Amino acid sequence: MRNWLVYGFIFWITATNSLFGADTTRIQQWDRLQQSPPSLANSQLLCTLAEEISPLDPNLSNEIIQSLIDQPFVKENNDLLGKCLLIKASNLLAANQPEQAEKILKDVLRKFETANDTSGQLKALSQLGDIQMKQKEFQKAMLYFETAEILARNSKNQLRHANTLLDLVDCLFEMNDTSRVKIQLNMAEMLVTRVENPDLLENIYLYQAKFYSVAGDQNQRMEYLKKALDLSRLHDNLKQKATILLELSRSALQQGDTLLGLEFLEAAHEAQKKLFKQNRTSIQDRYNLILENIPENKTEKSSYIYFWFISLGLFILILLYLLTKNKNIRKHLLSNIEKLHSTNEELQSELIDFKIAVEQQLNKSILDINNEIEAKADAVQKLDNAIEFARQSEYLKDMFLAKLSHEVRSPLTTILGFTSLLETELAEMENQELYEYASTITQSGQSLIDLLNNLFELSLINSNRLKVTISTFNIHELMNEVALKFDHLSSQKGIRIVVSPGELPLMESDIKLIKNMLMMVVDNSVRFTEKGYIKMSAEYDEGKKQVAIQIKDTGIGIDKAYIQDVFEPYRKEKLGYSTIYQGAGLSLPLTKKITEILGGTIYLESEKGIGTTVHLSLPMKYQKVTIANENQPFDNKNETLNERIENRSFLLVEPDKLNQLIVKKMLENTAQIQVVGSKEQAFTLLNELAVNNQHFDLIMMDVNVLDATDEIQFIQKIKSEHPPYQNIPVVALATYSLSDEPRNLVENGFAACVAKPIIKSDLMLIVNQVLETKE
Repeated sequence: MRNWLVYGFIFWITATNSLFGADTTRIQQWDRLQQSPPSLANSQLLCTLAEEISPLDPNLSNEIIQSLIDQPFVKENNDLLGKCLLIKASNLLAANQPEQAEKILKDVLRKFETANDTSGQLKALSQLGDIQMKQKEFQKAMLYFETAEILARNSKNQLRHANTLLDLVDCLFEMNDTSRVKIQLNMAEMLVTRVENPDLLENIYLYQAKFYSVAGDQNQRMEYLKKALDLSRLHDNLKQKATILLELSRSALQQGDTLLGLEFLEAAHEAQKKLFKQNRTSIQDRYNLILENIPENKTEKSSYIYFWFISLGLFILILLYLLTKNKNIRKHLLSNIEKLHSTNEELQSELIDFKIAVEQQLNKSILDINNEIEAKADAVQKLDNAIEFARQSEYLKDMFLAKLSHEVRSPLTTILGFTSLLETELAEMENQELYEYASTITQSGQSLIDLLNNLFELSLINSNRLKVTISTFNIHELMNEVALKFDHLSSQKGIRIVVSPGELPLMESDIKLIKNMLMMVVDNSVRFTEKGYIKMSAEYDEGKKQVAIQIKDTGIGIDKAYIQDVFEPYRKEKLGYSTIYQGAGLSLPLTKKITEILGGTIYLESEKGIGTTVHLSLPMKYQKVTIANENQPFDNKNETLNERIENRSFLLVEPDKLNQLIVKKMLENTAQIQVVGSKEQAFTLLNELAVNNQHFDLIMMDVNVLDATDEIQFIQKIKSEHPPYQNIPVVALATYSLSDEPRNLVENGFAACVAKPIIKSDLMLIVNQVLETKE
């Protein structure tokens, strides 16, 4: 009797809803579902139906879900119950009831953890993160999403992993952490590409487009949107297609292309219409599929009036029954209330236990994350310490080399300076024996200087601090200059140096580095050649934009078994007679390193007892097509240096008495030299001469290259207070160690730089050059 009354009450509710304008067809279908015998198949279909209509009608979806949750056999089926609760939580979140949704989801998460259901845990964690996002609790949301990402990664399911990464991307967008967004998106795209899931790949392309929109790169945004559109067309995904077309329309309008924007907007509208029709058909088909499994109630075949009277009669019976059985109903209600209170207390206890478990898990996760952060911070600190130690070591090495250079060059300056003067005097006295002794001292000192220079050059290269400065130069003149440097030494040994470069245009490259390479190779040839000649030649390959330089000698040669070792530092052929030749074995290794820095190549051809040919190929640009020289060989026997500089007056600023004497002695027959010991004395002298409108033709001054600030300021002061000195060259006399130091001095006002120890021929050459430039 009681069941009949309940069914009658349902019929009355149905009739009342029909009377007030509800959708009769849908309500009748729902009545049939309520009255149909319950089954697992129907319940699963209803759950799927509720999930599909949730975005369209969350209230109806919730009504279906609640009816399923109340079924005993659904409560016993954890998978179906969990799915129903997830849908209910989603509906509550859509209805702006996050607290109730969060409570349900935490209960569901506990069930899924007990059942070891990874898929269910991921869905629950994702929705819990969405709730925190909606409440602007982004850090809490990140904890849920990161927990889900770890769980998905451990499950080895790449699609699940990619979906959790997209949840992280949503949260990172809200937190404006775009750098991490790009990393997560690239990882997700890589995972989805492996498993070939076009729907998820479309979604990732949309996220990529959003990233480039935030970054302000509209072109990249359009590219990713078009990629997503192509995929949606290929797989007929109307929902994604409509979303993509709307984004393309917005992007086109932002770029000012109104026609294209309207075209995309119209296409999006058409896609949405098709999607709505498709969804409506799909939902109706789902209804029909469920109703096919339910036997029709004969009452539905009756007329509407007949149904109304039966419903009204049943309603009257219900009222009578309720009036007569009021006490039993009251007792029953009180019993149900007590059961509800008891159930509520149990749920509260379970909720507290679950909350404690979740907090413990979160605290453990936070602790693990903090430990990982501390470990990474410790690693970063160790790396920073290592980098700082390396910098300090590099600085100490440079300081040591600079100190070594100063300590070695200072006495060498005096030795080689006086030896150079001695050579001149002995040559004039025609004392050949003593001249040879003095020349040997000069050569030994110069070898020591070359060794220092090579060590510093190698140090710069190994620390990636060698600078490349491009300039235009005549390679024929450069080769002649190198040959001239070895004029005296080659003449002593009876060796002839020939320069035959062919027809070459003006080149653009680093002239100083190329000159250093040529000097080292020719020095090697002179050192290991006792008779014959050394020939330097060059050709330009316009197609490859390269200059091929060959330096051939008739020296002792190298055994083929040792050729592969010649480019290794500090190694020389281990043969008895090879030890009589001086050198540290740095020239060719250093030449190879400089060649590689300039983008070129080097190789050797050599035969024992016949000679060696060094081949250099260097990339160079030519400035113009005109020929730089005629093909005229250089003969070092006919080259002389004009050392006469008449009617000139020079000022020498040098605190060291011996250096004063050396420089003055070198130039005493070429110009009038006035010497002062400090910059202050020099400035006083310049002021005195300015009164009589007198000035010097050249200023030479000692410079400390490690800190040339005072000398640079002194030059600037002279030129600002004495206008005639704007065009007067100032030459630095410096003990420098690093190859870029002379350039630094020239860039700050010096006309040229003469390296200490000072060689008379070098000094005369530079003085002539700066005076010719002035004129």
